[in-house]
Amino acid sequence: MHVCLSNTSASRWQRHATVDGNVFGGGNESPSRSNTEVIIKGDVEVTKDVFGGGNIANVDGSTTVGIQGGTVLTDVYGGGALANTGNTTVNLSGGTIVHDVYGGGLGQKTGFFDATSDVEALVNGNTLVELNKNTATDNCVVMGSIFGCNNRNGTPTGTVLVHVYKTAGNGSTNVRTPSDKLFSPTAADHKYELMAVYGGGNMSAYQPTASDGFSEVIIDGCDLSSIEYVYGGGNAASVPATRVTLNGAYEIGYVFGGGNGKDALPNGDPNPGANVGYLADGTTEYGQGKTFAELLGGTIHYAFGGSNTKGNIREGATMRLDEAGDCPLEVEEVYGAGNKADQDGTAQIQLGCVSYLKEIYGGAREADLGGNVVLSITSGRFDRVFGGNNVNGDLKGTITVNVEETGCHPIIIGQLYGGGNLAPYKAPDGAAGPTLNVRSFTSIGDIYGGGYGASAIVTGDTYVNIDECLGVNHSSEVSETAAHTGKNIDIVVGEDGSGTPITESVFQPAHTVGAIGSINNVYGGGNAAKVTGSTYVNIGTQMGESIVFVTPETATEAQRTKTVLGVDIKNNVFGGGNQADVTGKTNVRIGKEN
Repeated sequence: MHVCLSNTSASRWQRHATVDGNVFGGGNESPSRSNTEVIIKGDVEVTKDVFGGGNIANVDGSTTVGIQGGTVLTDVYGGGALANTGNTTVNLSGGTIVHDVYGGGLGQKTGFFDATSDVEALVNGNTLVELNKNTATDNCVVMGSIFGCNNRNGTPTGTVLVHVYKTAGNGSTNVRTPSDKLFSPTAADHKYELMAVYGGGNMSAYQPTASDGFSEVIIDGCDLSSIEYVYGGGNAASVPATRVTLNGAYEIGYVFGGGNGKDALPNGDPNPGANVGYLADGTTEYGQGKTFAELLGGTIHYAFGGSNTKGNIREGATMRLDEAGDCPLEVEEVYGAGNKADQDGTAQIQLGCVSYLKEIYGGAREADLGGNVVLSITSGRFDRVFGGNNVNGDLKGTITVNVEETGCHPIIIGQLYGGGNLAPYKAPDGAAGPTLNVRSFTSIGDIYGGGYGASAIVTGDTYVNIDECLGVNHSSEVSETAAHTGKNIDIVVGEDGSGTPITESVFQPAHTVGAIGSINNVYGGGNAAKVTGSTYVNIGTQMGESIVFVTPETATEAQRTKTVLGVDIKNNVFGGGNQADVTGKTNVRIGKEN
């Protein structure tokens, strides 16, 4: 069945066409046995929804919806209304969609919009949503959000993919300016062309047939895509696992490997959360329970491996950053876990080639994290690096931070912390506290085994291990940074009550071309942050020995084996902290035992 709404051949005074209702590719309470296609183009206005499927009528075949022009005043669905379909494809290349887009269909859930029963709108197959695939000519405007799965009830049983090639603003949703890309603390300073992209559904769990299924989102367009929120998961909806690939973007406000458990539901009820690997009850397990977010280019303000506000990750969240191609990767803050969403699983950040990250955290912004944190710094310039959480939250596993210059840019860090920024950390019983393994780099201002700020108390022992090998960029002339000549730099460490930035001066030591990296000061404790435990600072204890790096992950052990050449510390070494107590014993060991 083919439905095409177009007025391109109409006379001038008849050019505007209006449908004061819904558009269905399928039938009304009568099933369709073949494929369906709906095309909207020209000066057409649809006042309600557009469906690839039918109205309470199943479509046995596949459905295709093409929005090439006109205006849809509410939503666009690849599937049906209270009806099942086969595979669905939604191609968005022109026109304006005032509300949301769904790869799946519209189901019914008791308690919402006066619904008295549950009705699924299944997609017995795959869903695909593509926005502005032909970047030279396509300019479809979506004023709401894009979802890979269903609305309210139902699920695709196969694969799910949302692919954004380019976004377009209509003037009221956004007028982009270069200032949008600045790392400003005021969110209102930034304008976005697309509100949000979700791999999952809206209040409707994604439950594929395959046990290894995952919802997938791909974002392209180095200078073409402007999106406020990107989620691998759903909104108030569970998914079994996720994959987010960000190849490039003009500007992204927030990227989450997980889902959105923040926004209230339409009836005013609180958001039940957007779990990964658990159904809505939070206990029934399904799928792999993992998120994977890969950032390869673009300007991104905040990136999280986990979820937003509420949404458990059962097994683990992995965030990988690796600049690829001609689109620079610049990120304001990176977190291995979520924003305010507690998670059971681990958090891991893998860094490849990175230009600049303002701040990076192995844990969450302000949430509990059940698993361990592993943060490996391999490339790029950072103002501050933290192994723990940012504002608050209970990080229940261990913290390990590895500094290994195996990426394409020199590692240049202002301040390096084993603990958190403002957030306290308590090591698990019988386990080591924060552990820093500093093995190769270009320049580091100050190293702290603990955290930053009076509230960032570390309960447990801290370990700072410094044994330097040559980094892959040891011969680089870093003339564009303070590490070229050595000088004081100001780092923003917070803001006062009026929003004025608070800065701290850090000396960035000069790097000698061809030599190992330079460090200004080393502290076993914290920076104005107490350590309730002992500190262990080990410097050059493996001199002349071979050590095995943990990066790059794809290299063989032989390729990752390096020789320790020494340590270059320009200023002081302290077993304790900077204006901070250590309740236990401080231990400083320098040099190798004979």
